[in-house]
Amino acid sequence: MTHAHRDYFNQMAPKWDSLLADETLERLKRIIAELNIKAGSAVLDVGTGTGVLLPFLLEAVGPQGRLVALDVAEEMLARARAKMGDRVEYVCADITRTSLESNAFDEIICNSCFPHLVDKLGALREMVRLLKPGGRLVICHPMSREAVNELHRSIGGVVANDMLPSEEEMRELCLKAGLVQVGITNTPEKYLLTAYKPLGGDCLELVPIGVIHSPYRSTREAPHQGRFSDQVAELEIYSQYAEGLKDVEQVTHLIVLYWCHLARRDVLQTKTPHGPEIRGVFACRSPSRPNPLAFCVAELVEVKENRLLVRGLDAVDGSPLIDIKPYSADLDSFPGARIGWFKK
Repeated sequence: MTHAHRDYFNQMAPKWDSLLADETLERLKRIIAELNIKAGSAVLDVGTGTGVLLPFLLEAVGPQGRLVALDVAEEMLARARAKMGDRVEYVCADITRTSLESNAFDEIICNSCFPHLVDKLGALREMVRLLKPGGRLVICHPMSREAVNELHRSIGGVVANDMLPSEEEMRELCLKAGLVQVGITNTPEKYLLTAYKPLGGDCLELVPIGVIHSPYRSTREAPHQGRFSDQVAELEIYSQYAEGLKDVEQVTHLIVLYWCHLARRDVLQTKTPHGPEIRGVFACRSPSRPNPLAFCVAELVEVKENRLLVRGLDAVDGSPLIDIKPYSADLDSFPGARIGWFKK
């Protein structure tokens, strides 16, 4: 941020909390809840301001976790400290230049801050440095990208040109910074980008071929099995892969492989919707698993150039699309297949 930005937010600090509507706070609470942050995690809250997210994050990490609040405006940070006390570590710094240790955080949350960063690529690269291998970056707002940009234009002054980049630009910035598995959700209630620092070493790289646009804005809204839903979703194939769609209109059903970008990757056992028993994740279809790769068979409804309309998909809006394949009842169906523990 510039000195002008720091001065602006220092001046706004005394009245900042009074500007936050109850609905805004409720949306932010839901965003943090949907992230399923693991208890005991180390979390960095970038652009913490007056500490709006800190109560939600403290609840998520629990007493064994670590929570660090970072902001460039000392007056904002002072108000956060006054509310939260010593339960949080406080750092007054620009996120493009910190003295925090490398590979220190499981999660970095950047709420309502990213548009104000002048050197956005530099900030992303610094956050990648701070993340542990496999750690997650979250950029969020309690409103859509369009609403964020319109709000800043209407305020004017030093923030008038502080824009949240387009989805294409954000993906490109994340790629240049070394992030992978980028997922973006943009709805009237929230903007949410998630991306991961590569594990490094002996790992595989998956490149999304597109993005899923669905009516499900959160994991709570998505059905447990897509085939029981009549909702129509859209598979947007990125232009560089559009040639691969040749003859797809001749297919009636597609195997859709996508990345569950909101799922946890540290879960090995879980409850299912079918009973109270604990199952291993490799014996059930929980989205939370070491590699949250989802499989769904969907009916192809219509092809519109690089956009495929499908019915029977259970993906949350913004899920990265990994691959599509034609489904064949002759080749892929095993009528006698059973899951022993499952009862309809």
